[in-house]
Amino acid sequence: MQGYEQAFKAALRAVIERTTDPNLRATFEKMLSCPIQDRRGNCRSFSTYIVDALLKNGIHQQYDMEAALGYVFEKMMMPSTDAGGPRATVFGGFDESRPFKLGENPLQARFMKFLEFAVRNIRKGKIVRLRRAEARPAGTVSIGVGRTKEGDPSHGLPPDQLPARSSTDTAFGEIVGDLVSNLRQKETAYGLPLVAVFQAMLAGQKSDALRQTYGDRQARTARQVVIQAIEEFARSTENHALLRLVQRFQAGQLVSPTRQAPKPAVPRLPVGKEKDYASIIAVIDRLGKQFVGSSDLGKYRRRWLDYPPRDPSSGYRNRLEEVLALMAEEGVLKATRTSQGAFVYSPGPNFNKYRQPALVGQEG
Repeated sequence: MQGYEQAFKAALRAVIERTTDPNLRATFEKMLSCPIQDRRGNCRSFSTYIVDALLKNGIHQQYDMEAALGYVFEKMMMPSTDAGGPRATVFGGFDESRPFKLGENPLQARFMKFLEFAVRNIRKGKIVRLRRAEARPAGTVSIGVGRTKEGDPSHGLPPDQLPARSSTDTAFGEIVGDLVSNLRQKETAYGLPLVAVFQAMLAGQKSDALRQTYGDRQARTARQVVIQAIEEFARSTENHALLRLVQRFQAGQLVSPTRQAPKPAVPRLPVGKEKDYASIIAVIDRLGKQFVGSSDLGKYRRRWLDYPPRDPSSGYRNRLEEVLALMAEEGVLKATRTSQGAFVYSPGPNFNKYRQPALVGQEG
């Protein structure tokens, strides 16, 4: 949708540049901020107006909407036919040198006429390829793959011809907004201030500051849930750059470009940390499950349920609970909450770092 909209506006700017009539030019310049003005005086974008016209005419009930939108865009904007012949477009075929009445918007009228013809052709079933288009699940879209050569038949706008989005902070703002919405939905289930912790992390607050504000246990768990939510969002949207950033963050490889790399942090478990981690990893390897619960780990490390935490001020009830929380925070394990409210664990990005096969079977 954004690609279509930018293509319309790029063509509109080309018309503005060659228009000499000052009144007509002013009319077209207003279209950059208000492309289409409906009968009620509301401003609509080119692409949303087309989609609404398709919905109003029931096209979505008979044909794939994305394929229909591609056909309309092709009729309006593609300067050549499938056979390679010339085709008039909404903007390219417009003659701005003709005399027009004061206040008249001939481009909007031309846009409406092209849209009317295209929708009518679809409704009458004249576009055979739309009847053969594969129906997609609701809410999903696709895009063409690969580049096209000049003269090749085209059924829409190839991906290499889509205008690139301008380099602004808009994309980052949209990602943050989506993550905040996602975390807000999770807050009720987790009972944690996930949005506040996420915003604090964006502001650069470290783990120590989060623990002082929200308490040790809440801060640790909320921080892990936030990181997991970001990773899930990156995977679901195929945002590979964000996913690499999350993985680097989990691996502790993120370094501020304006500062020197910080010195390695002092381990929270000064004695036996590696042994504790390796012991839990050995149990997970032995079980061979994709997800392991605390009850599974408690069967093989029963004494840990009676051991006090290494850090008495941590707030954890026993050694097992403390070690699992720290392993999740440091990316050794990935903690996932089940529908019953319990946590299950799976290997994280730093899982292999602490694996020591010699510990398998020890500490019953």
